[in-house]
Amino acid sequence: MPVLRKNQNRFRKVYPGVRKQATFDTSSQIEAGKIIIDDDTDGEYTFKKAFKEIPAVTITVHDNGSASDSNNVVATIYDLTITGFKVRCSANITAEVFIQAIEVTV
Repeated sequence: MPVLRKNQNRFRKVYPGVRKQATFDTSSQIEAGKIIIDDDTDGEYTFKKAFKEIPAVTITVHDNGSASDSNNVVATIYDLTITGFKVRCSANITAEVFIQAIEVTV
């Protein structure tokens, strides 16, 4: 028996003539900064911008080339509010902690 195949080139998608524009009702605030920790385990950062909600915060530890071994140090965020947060490290370090705070409201 012969096998009948459909010609895929004959079929096409037809889109409407008028395309709707996407609308986004979002507003966002972004703040970046740094905390300098000098042979200590705790640091504190106060936001310069006024956030309406608690923002999502990311931190990164950067060693200044000091004698302390900050490669094995874990930094965590605690006491996060709309005005600021605190950072606690697992050991005493001398380093810069870079922060990024992002708030997106829909």
